[in-house]
Amino acid sequence: GFNPASGYGLEITNSTTVSMMKVVNGTQSKTSIANGQVVTAGKQWVRVRVVGSTFQFRTWLDGQPEPSAWKGTLTDTAVTAPGQLYLSLARSSKAGLGAGSVKIDDLTLTDGAAAPPAPDTQAPSVPGTLTASGTTATGTTLSWTASSDNVGVAGYRVTRNGAALTTTSALTFTDTGLAATTAYTYAVSALDAAGNESGAAMVTVTTPTATTALFVDGFTGVDGSAWGSAWSTSVRSGSVSVSGGAGVLAEQDVASSYARAQLTGVAARADAEVVFSYTGTPASGHYLTVYLRGSGAWSGGFNPASGYGLEITNSTTVSMMKVVNGTQSKTSIANGQVVT
Repeated sequence: GFNPASGYGLEITNSTTVSMMKVVNGTQSKTSIANGQVVTAGKQWVRVRVVGSTFQFRTWLDGQPEPSAWKGTLTDTAVTAPGQLYLSLARSSKAGLGAGSVKIDDLTLTDGAAAPPAPDTQAPSVPGTLTASGTTATGTTLSWTASSDNVGVAGYRVTRNGAALTTTSALTFTDTGLAATTAYTYAVSALDAAGNESGAAMVTVTTPTATTALFVDGFTGVDGSAWGSAWSTSVRSGSVSVSGGAGVLAEQDVASSYARAQLTGVAARADAEVVFSYTGTPASGHYLTVYLRGSGAWSGGFNPASGYGLEITNSTTVSMMKVVNGTQSKTSIANGQVVT
């Protein structure tokens, strides 16, 4: 149903099974090739070649370079007469298998004695500017600039201290589960579809000492409730409350109104760090302030008597604050806040 009377051919029956066929005066023989076809989806390419007594084939996925190695080779002298190209699609004698179709496109027939395209042996360039940022006691984020390749970069291999972590098509990777106060050497190399690998860009990262949280607040109280007992709050034409799992500072449209909170449930200390998220950007004439090493009574509406702080007045304007015995000075930071 689907073979010429004589010739060499390829029989593809599913995503992996390929057989090299020989038919001599109607008598067929086949040689099955394990994993002869490993591409399973999308547009696929196949090269079938017969030169003298050698019959060969290889397959690959569209968008990737043609492999340099043949998937199967058959040496035989039984079919000697000149012949033509035959294509067929047929179904077995089983019923109920449904209809099938195969689209043939981009077909080129050439002299089989012509040399096949040269394999891709050129490695991509080394990834550029490998940097580490956001390093904590347990993780760091790597980023690099793209490599170039004569065919195309397929991805990047990331290793830590020589051990492979991942292969990614992105230009960034976040590593977690690190130990505190430990040095790690990272390397990033580029790969192409033919398996060529570039040299590696490298960076060494030392994680900081682990810190223990002195205080954590998720503001999980019921809506309308007060902040926890560790906070001392005060307002003028405003409110300090919990809403939607967040602590809300709100002041009314009244001159010199404020809503403020001081953490008194943790002992005073010289050195500290605080991280929190917030939503809502202060409009003109409103001030969101955050102070550390604060001490003394509130000075004015929203500063402690002494301390270092941050004053956010709109989507871009941020000032670094210093207050000493009620005397305030500030340093404005251009584009200090770029999130809006």
